[in-house]
Amino acid sequence: MDDDWEKIARETAQAMEQVAQAATHLAQQEVTWRSEDRRITVRVTAGGTITGLELSPAMPQRYDSAELARRLADALKAAQLKARREFNDVFEQSIPPRVAETNRLIRESVRE
Repeated sequence: MDDDWEKIARETAQAMEQVAQAATHLAQQEVTWRSEDRRITVRVTAGGTITGLELSPAMPQRYDSAELARRLADALKAAQLKARREFNDVFEQSIPPRVAETNRLIRESVRE
């Protein structure tokens, strides 16, 4: 059984390295979010970095500073949530079967 655990540990470590590389790459990918009225466009990475913000020319004249700030804050939050969801979806699909199996074995051994 010790040989099995060593093999599983070795394969898992290799798989986790691949997953870490994939996560780094995914975190740098940009996601674009647009408000329903299409007046605000935000580009953001899954890591939370804002890479772009565009406002329609009428935005500053249409709203007072407090309302404009609220709308921008809401837009940034929505964009970051969208990026995080997309990251999680792709990341979960990239987890190798060996890692999932190792997680299952660890959970079972803890219960025993």
